[in-house]
Amino acid sequence: MLTRLCGQVIKEAAFNTLRTQEQLGYIVSSQVTKQASTISLHLLVQSDRELTLVDSRIEAFLSSIQVSLKTMSSEEFDNHKKSLESMLTEKPKFLFHRFAKLWAEIESQQYNFERRFYTGQGHLDTSTELRILPSNPSLHGC
Repeated sequence: MLTRLCGQVIKEAAFNTLRTQEQLGYIVSSQVTKQASTISLHLLVQSDRELTLVDSRIEAFLSSIQVSLKTMSSEEFDNHKKSLESMLTEKPKFLFHRFAKLWAEIESQQYNFERRFYTGQGHLDTSTELRILPSNPSLHGC
């Protein structure tokens, strides 16, 4: 759940910083994925700029987001938790989205077809501190 919360916090900040302010590329996104028993956070920047520049800007962003996470107010943190809870409990708008979630449960061999109901409701209330990123975040180890 903390990875999803981290993804929720990083998503808007990554877009605003890397795409809008630094204009690194047209496509900037972050996503939390689950493959079998591994949960990961992906940060994607599609750019025509030099790779070393893009990599250094991503690293700088990860360092700055760590500071933001440590200094985030309780109110802002609660807003992120509520937003994530809302997203997790939202019913799929299209049949394909429902199919994709159900298929992911089959693929992971967990078969928890009601996951969205119990992962979103009340499970975020116990998270009162935001200790998500390691002390030295890096592009490959975050």
